[in-house]
Amino acid sequence: MENNIEVNNLSKKYDTFELKNINFTVPKGSIVGFVGENGAGKTTFIHLLLRLYRPTKGRILLNGVNINEYEYNDYLTMFSSVFQDYKTFAFSCLENITLGKKVNADHVKEVLRLAGLDEKIESLPEKMGTIVSRLYDDNGTEFSGGEKQKMAIARALYKDSKIVIMDEPTAALDPLAEYDLYKKLVLLMRGRLSFFISHRLASGKFCDRILVFSKHTIQEDGSHDQLMNLKGLYAEMYSRQAEFYKRDK
Repeated sequence: MENNIEVNNLSKKYDTFELKNINFTVPKGSIVGFVGENGAGKTTFIHLLLRLYRPTKGRILLNGVNINEYEYNDYLTMFSSVFQDYKTFAFSCLENITLGKKVNADHVKEVLRLAGLDEKIESLPEKMGTIVSRLYDDNGTEFSGGEKQKMAIARALYKDSKIVIMDEPTAALDPLAEYDLYKKLVLLMRGRLSFFISHRLASGKFCDRILVFSKHTIQEDGSHDQLMNLKGLYAEMYSRQAEFYKRDK
């Protein structure tokens, strides 16, 4: 399966438009960044892609087929995702990552390393058997917000889907930790169709393509270097955040 996504004249309206006349096509293996201000429509598009809502107008095609024609459960198996409101559960670390799927110990180690959680897990008395909470087990461990977010990322990576969505996946991390994580993630994303949605622009330099959302539509479209040379909205936003990325220079 090629996993190409084509978006045709896509709009979503509630009281007012959240998205208006969106058009773009992304091929298999692309790493695509969505950036823009709050309310510009980035997450609304992801909700439409995951069929949480139906569009007011237009359509999304996956491999030439309207996504609403796929059997819903089969469709969702194609995706791994991390959202801003990620969850962890009062289960073991291992269960939080595998969620009942067959355990592949080597793959578990790989995703923990990529998510930057391997040292934390190794420091725990029960390691992968440690309960992620003290709610039901006094011997459990309370993880920080950033550690829980890394666990959610490791879980999405473990699912090993062909289409990956990360909607503000690093909001609980400081900008430099976020930048380091993106450098690791991009290695695993090669060959997959991946979407990164972020207010912070650390992901932009690692993306093949960046779509800049503003005023409920796509205002700019190109690579990091192309958009910086354009000296438009993306370049302005990146320049405002440049102090966070000085370590890359």
